[in-house]
Amino acid sequence: MSLELSGTTGVKGVAGSVSAPSIVGDDTNTGISFPAADTIKFSTGGIERMQITNSGVSGTGIGGITMADQWRLNLDRNVSGASELIDANWERNDSGYFGQLGTGMTQSSGIYTFPSTGIYLVTYNLTMYSLSSTQRYSGAVIQVTTNNSSYAAQATSYFNAGISSGAGCYMCGECKIIIDVTDTSTHKVRFIAQSATASNNYVAGNSNENITFVTFIRLGDT
Repeated sequence: MSLELSGTTGVKGVAGSVSAPSIVGDDTNTGISFPAADTIKFSTGGIERMQITNSGVSGTGIGGITMADQWRLNLDRNVSGASELIDANWERNDSGYFGQLGTGMTQSSGIYTFPSTGIYLVTYNLTMYSLSSTQRYSGAVIQVTTNNSSYAAQATSYFNAGISSGAGCYMCGECKIIIDVTDTSTHKVRFIAQSATASNNYVAGNSNENITFVTFIRLGDT
């Protein structure tokens, strides 16, 4: 592609690639390329060092956390089975103090999609209460897919509050994973609530504070 000069778009040329950038000096494998829409890449020695997209800036040697997000269950949910996907009533934390960093997560029917590739810390805080005196345990489970189809448990936390005298009891647990998201279309997470006895057992939620909630922090590049 030849170089084009336009009074509207300025200077336009070949998109280039990481190994063969379109803007270079004497070193032909060191420079700037534009390999996709809304994407600028900087490379040295034919290796990508930094990328700028709509999701932000990432790259080798760029320090600091670039994404942090938090979602919560906004109302109580009756558990209908021994192991149940929390697939509804999620909302992003909208309290006045909350500060989201970068492009956050997206969620559909309880399945969370990451905004960009990278290494992420995922934390799941589950609070449950039982109106039964026979509830022996509950469990918080983080499930992961790497093919956008089959899910497997990657972290589980079991907990209980002892046997209640019939007035019911609250119980809570937390589990965490660090996940390497190499492809945002295939690597996703979802959250499960488990109970020894489903009858009269509830996941606790609230639209004004975090009771059952999940936290996502991007730690660095994949």
